[in-house]
Amino acid sequence: MSGRVYASILQRASSYTLSSTSPLQHVHLVALPSSQPPPAHRCPFSSWTTIRSVHLRSSGEGSAGWSQRGRRFSTNQDLDLQLNRLQVNNILRSNEQIVNLPEFDGRGLSSVTKFESNQLAANTPNEDRRSAATCLQSKGMLFGVFDGHGGWACAQAVSERLLYYIAVAMMPKRSLEELENSMEYGRPVPPILQWYKHHADFNYRDSASLYINHLRVFWQDLLESEEHGDGMSPFDALECAFKRLDADISLEAQVPLSNDLMKSTAIQVAFAGCTACVAHVGTEGIHVANAGDCRAVLGCAGGGRVMECFAPVTGP
Repeated sequence: MSGRVYASILQRASSYTLSSTSPLQHVHLVALPSSQPPPAHRCPFSSWTTIRSVHLRSSGEGSAGWSQRGRRFSTNQDLDLQLNRLQVNNILRSNEQIVNLPEFDGRGLSSVTKFESNQLAANTPNEDRRSAATCLQSKGMLFGVFDGHGGWACAQAVSERLLYYIAVAMMPKRSLEELENSMEYGRPVPPILQWYKHHADFNYRDSASLYINHLRVFWQDLLESEEHGDGMSPFDALECAFKRLDADISLEAQVPLSNDLMKSTAIQVAFAGCTACVAHVGTEGIHVANAGDCRAVLGCAGGGRVMECFAPVTGP
């Protein structure tokens, strides 16, 4: 009985061929039944021997079908994988940010009245970050772009912290004393930055206390310095902030911390690393600082809003 069943299956299988239009290769599938009957409760196809000959015919046009005695069963699928213009625009503009600022900020003329920002992820998860903020205790605006190297951990931490370090370094001593007194006596701390966040941005909430404590140590060191006085210039503040934050990140990965999550985050931040390019835009000019393989390009809007690049700008 099993011999007749195998013969029937063999006759039916041999009548099928895989056909298509390209003459590149041929495939003819021939399956031969084993001489031993299959044991009970086994898949019936497990008793078939390996394929003895292969005769493949492939198509360069993506069409193929099974035929049996003149009958054709098409497996063509009309899949349109191209995006239309609206879909492309939605992808390119999903992280777009346009911010209009008042001409006067309450202390004088604003250094920036409008800025536009966009970000297109090159990998998943996205390892790049951006930051934009107005300095409330000094003058000017800060813009930063951060490219993570071994993941997004360091880029995330630096995007949250570096602008604070720069702003604090530019603050005069009397403003730093106000910050310290507010922290010491539990009063509300005067805001340092006005952030302009995109809705997709997020912060390291679990490490916020650690970041604030080390920022406080930084301004305490500035208060003890006899040279600080009215605060650093943007040029000096950029250089000082880059070096100090780098030292703090290294320190945090080595000292004991209050919980395992904070410790794990600190280690990831230190070992991942990132590039950083930051610009301070004030009424007196533009100052740029960078660390790693990044740079800023200075340009102006020409006729028809064409950007004319003047020169690459590298900071200290």
